[in-house]
Amino acid sequence: MLPAAPVPPAFCDASHSTAPPRHTDTGAGYRARSLEGSFAFQAMLWQVSRLQACLDSKDPWRALVLEYPELLDTSPLTPTEVIDLYRSYVHEWDDLPEALQIGRTKAS
Repeated sequence: MLPAAPVPPAFCDASHSTAPPRHTDTGAGYRARSLEGSFAFQAMLWQVSRLQACLDSKDPWRALVLEYPELLDTSPLTPTEVIDLYRSYVHEWDDLPEALQIGRTKAS
């Protein structure tokens, strides 16, 4: 017998409801509160800080594989292409806080 499927976290609404997300202002049609306090946003910042630490190391590929073993199965991409992809991703996050007018804090 298979175990029951896990229940998604409260911030993940898998019901595909037509109701607007809780973080939007339905009258104005945009986000009504800062993402800075959001658990999901903080998780993404933590991931970016982990990636940055790997990319800043002497051997980025080794550091990435130690942190994310699944990267060993990234064919047809080469290690250099994977590193470049993550460098680009981390670089995109550098501009995000300014665009959202928030302070970027690195997770511990």
